[in-house]
Amino acid sequence: MKTTEFLEAADGYVPLVQSIAWIFFLLILGLFFRKQVTGVFVILKKRIESGSELKIAGLEVGKLVTKTSDLPDEVKTFGDPDQLKLLFKAQGKGWKKSTKALEMPNGCIVQVTTERQSADGDWANAEAVVFVPNVKLEGTDENAFKIVKQ
Repeated sequence: MKTTEFLEAADGYVPLVQSIAWIFFLLILGLFFRKQVTGVFVILKKRIESGSELKIAGLEVGKLVTKTSDLPDEVKTFGDPDQLKLLFKAQGKGWKKSTKALEMPNGCIVQVTTERQSADGDWANAEAVVFVPNVKLEGTDENAFKIVKQ
């Protein structure tokens, strides 16, 4: 087999070989600079967990959206998805908690969401919903609400 025939036959495999070469290069780089690479990922993870916005190759990570209207155009909604009003939201390392309420004629429906991160990095979610009679929502400013007696 001549060299030109071999190159023509292998032409379709060149992108695959290039991809494998890049993966191999990144693995070797990661092995030699393991501590530095791990440090970069730890720093990025902390920034995202704290709510910082991070843009990587045009992808936004960690941006906190407070209203459905702030979501990208491709999101389709029906009705008013912002009927639940945020009472509070708290976040720490490995946990998140939020409480939202929906005002009804004789009280409020209150939803509590708790998220915890396990040691392997997965998030577990627990939610509780309860009707609280004889209360209403009172706005303290544009986006802050509290529950008060009627």
